[in-house]
Amino acid sequence: MALQEPQVTHPEKKNHIFLSYSSDDRPRAQMLAQALQAQGFDVWWDVDIPTGVHYPRFIEGALKSASCVVVLWSANSAGSRWVRNEADWGAENDTLVPVKIDQVDIPWEFRNFQTLDLSHWGGEADDPAFLRLLEGLATRATRQEKVGDRDAGSAAPAGAPAAATGPVSARPAPAGEAPSAAGGSGLLRWLVPAAIVLVVAVVAFLVGKQGHDPEGSAVVSSRGPLYGPPEQVTGDGRVHNSALSPDGKSLVFTHRNAQGHTSLLLKHLVTGDERNLVEPTPAAIRSPLFSPDGSYIHFTMQVPGADPPRFDLFRISSFGSPPFSLVQNVMERRFDFSHDGQRLVFKRVDGDTIRTMVAAADGSGERCIAVETPGATQYLCLAWSGDDTEILTVRRHADSGADEVVALPLAGGPAKVLPGPAWQFVMDLRTLPRQGGLLVVGKPRTVEGPIGDLWWLPQGGDEFVRLTRDMNQYYQVSADRTGERPGEALALSFYRAKRILRVIDVAGEGRQTDVSTDIVINGQVEWTDNEALLANQSVGGRVGLVEIRLADGQVNRIPTDREWVAEAVRSPDNTLMAYQAFSGEGMALWLSRADGGRPRRLTEGDAVEYYPQFTPDGRWLVYGHRDAPGQPIRIWRRPVDGGPGEQLSTADGWPPVVSPDGSRILAHFTAQHVPGFISVDGGDPVYPEIPGGFQVLTWNPPGDGFTAVRRQGDSLVIFDLPLSGGEPRQLVEFSAGAMGITDADWSPDGNKLALSLQMVEFDVALLHRLAEDQNASAAAR
Repeated sequence: MALQEPQVTHPEKKNHIFLSYSSDDRPRAQMLAQALQAQGFDVWWDVDIPTGVHYPRFIEGALKSASCVVVLWSANSAGSRWVRNEADWGAENDTLVPVKIDQVDIPWEFRNFQTLDLSHWGGEADDPAFLRLLEGLATRATRQEKVGDRDAGSAAPAGAPAAATGPVSARPAPAGEAPSAAGGSGLLRWLVPAAIVLVVAVVAFLVGKQGHDPEGSAVVSSRGPLYGPPEQVTGDGRVHNSALSPDGKSLVFTHRNAQGHTSLLLKHLVTGDERNLVEPTPAAIRSPLFSPDGSYIHFTMQVPGADPPRFDLFRISSFGSPPFSLVQNVMERRFDFSHDGQRLVFKRVDGDTIRTMVAAADGSGERCIAVETPGATQYLCLAWSGDDTEILTVRRHADSGADEVVALPLAGGPAKVLPGPAWQFVMDLRTLPRQGGLLVVGKPRTVEGPIGDLWWLPQGGDEFVRLTRDMNQYYQVSADRTGERPGEALALSFYRAKRILRVIDVAGEGRQTDVSTDIVINGQVEWTDNEALLANQSVGGRVGLVEIRLADGQVNRIPTDREWVAEAVRSPDNTLMAYQAFSGEGMALWLSRADGGRPRRLTEGDAVEYYPQFTPDGRWLVYGHRDAPGQPIRIWRRPVDGGPGEQLSTADGWPPVVSPDGSRILAHFTAQHVPGFISVDGGDPVYPEIPGGFQVLTWNPPGDGFTAVRRQGDSLVIFDLPLSGGEPRQLVEFSAGAMGITDADWSPDGNKLALSLQMVEFDVALLHRLAEDQNASAAAR
């Protein structure tokens, strides 16, 4: 796989990803590096360090010139001094993007960064967690470009830490997951500044504001085909790849069940009938595509037991027949058939070389038309031109880092760049026959919105037309081909990432209520009484606080004079509020009246304080304390009525959660890498036995155990774990797209559990072109 080496002699150019990992994890690091490069990112890792150079200095140069540092946490890397040093650099320099590839506790000093869980990932390009990583990286790149705007005087807080990967999502975003198998980081409340900055970026990214090139160059034309609103044709959130038949009457798609097995299905769009072409299998199935005459369906499938792992290109009759292996060793998403049905283009990996191959439709007569080697240009997508004389593809510009659509002549010669914008990201492209133009799924740099909108370039034109303007994140497009106007119908694979504030009435037979899908932007949930919740909301570029009344859904904004406010909690008598906030002097802990009035700063000097929590008697405020940025976090408390703070333990641990009876403080402690608790008056931690695979969220209502979450197959399951060591008791199960739980809190009466639940759904939408008279009338308007 071609892995580009960064321009370390120009550290001011921050245009690549630095991949930090343990050498024992090299196969998995290579798999991720290849997958990211296949999606258009420049990735640097230490495989190709030139002979004779001073490698620590060379690595340092690559690290300093990176736009982000992706750290792969594993059982091997968690104890690696080199990886920790690189993660430290990323954390201190606003570039850290942590990813967990093992079910392992990551070093505690990095647990206040939102961490994506890829421990289950097997290299699938449409895996939900991987897509959230892509969304987070794309969002991060957007935010990176805006740093200069901030320096020029925007309202973003000075010294705000980096955004991590994300709901993404983001996200995108594709936004992010907590560092656990369930997407939760134990007690981590997720309102650390890094998460705040990320979520604000993701929310702005998902809102879909329409932007324009500041220099005035046209990106979007108002003249073009008009389509009706997207019509969702699948419904369980588990459909990942799709293709429309040439006559527009059938849809083929892959479906992943709760056990993670993939099947290939054919759906008749008129009757709604579905049938399996390939039964569910552990082998990954990708990229279904009809032959131009509709007789066959082609797809790539992972070959079981192959070493090294590989995908083959298979063919199956539209009427059903055993799959036939057409071409061996192809890249899973990189193939297309010419419009006349006579030829095939695909990509093949040969060691660290990638070859773009053209062959006859039956796979014979292979011919290489382009070669990519380490440091060479990457061709990311493949599609035949409308007249079948060129291969259209996407490459990343070496200097600007933007994607551009190019044509590779089959007769030979250099690639030529097609007109159009500088793309931040291109997910897919397809051409329509008979000079029907080019379809691109992506995001121009100068247009705000999702990473995957659909765009159309007419044959011979130089302006792209935006065809979708909704909140779906599209990543794959196909079209009908045989009508008088190709593109009468379009099929778009998409995903939606959202954060749901869900309340579970545990005492009422587990009844679940979704309070909001758009208020909780960064995962906070805190009860103020039995019928109200505190959450964060972004309004006008500020992150503030809202109180949500469950009885009528009323949302009341709590005024503060801070630009960024998070981790708010109310005192037991609802008269005071403590929160963490950014202001001109940095990040600090504040105390105010419950309505936000009379705020006063509690943090002194260079200390950094967060995760406030009142004791049940209301006398003390317990919180995490650092003497200065980068120092260990220790648990402190201070009297609410005034007086200095005091350290409760020499052990490094956070965030603190006070037990319901006020006698103990639960936290994660660095030394043991497990949850433990100390007395509310201080002392050494006690470490209870926690069964494997569980991540602790908070105390249970009686205070005699923990509320914890565990991933089981494709589901997230919440349990009650007794401190006595008895059997865990299942409370509730989430499946069908549940990605993680970023915060949890019990109501004061112990009957209801509020969760910030991250969900992602994968489905297919159809777009139908409007009639000519409707089109003309709409264009005239």
